[in-house]
Amino acid sequence: MMQVILKEDVINLGTVGELVTVKAGYARNYLLPKNQAVLVTEENLKELAERRAKLEVEAQAVFEAAQAKSQKMVDLSLKLTAQAHEDGQLFGSINIADIQKALADLGHIVEKRELHIDQGVVRSLGVYEVIIQLHSDVKFKIPLEVTAADVSDVPDPIQLMEDEDDLEPSSETTSEE
Repeated sequence: MMQVILKEDVINLGTVGELVTVKAGYARNYLLPKNQAVLVTEENLKELAERRAKLEVEAQAVFEAAQAKSQKMVDLSLKLTAQAHEDGQLFGSINIADIQKALADLGHIVEKRELHIDQGVVRSLGVYEVIIQLHSDVKFKIPLEVTAADVSDVPDPIQLMEDEDDLEPSSETTSEE
């Protein structure tokens, strides 16, 4: 086990400036390389005491920004269309990246790690809840409706193959001079 000082809020671990005990591998391989924590030393403890007020102000600013962003998104509802079987099963699935892209198209930039679907991925038509956690204390849900794409918009694969055959030059039509 290893003690570290958090430089930013880490979900399910602690807040800025907090002294936490974590497994050595988690600290060495995740927290320290991502600059989310520093080792506990006399120098770092002194620096933390000096910077604690500044860190709390920064943390409050991040929290307020997350709250403001959530207020813009709380009444939002997503509607995605996908090709589906007659029984409602999708050809493929809708995942976090698809939801992130749909939110970006609406002007809401959200990181993948801030999005969560209980099922992991959506594999059938219906209404689902997407959980958005912008901050450890700012968490809300938006509805996601998955509907079937209009079949008339989907090109017929057999017709496409016939069209490609018509475009290929046949060897019989070439003439030698």
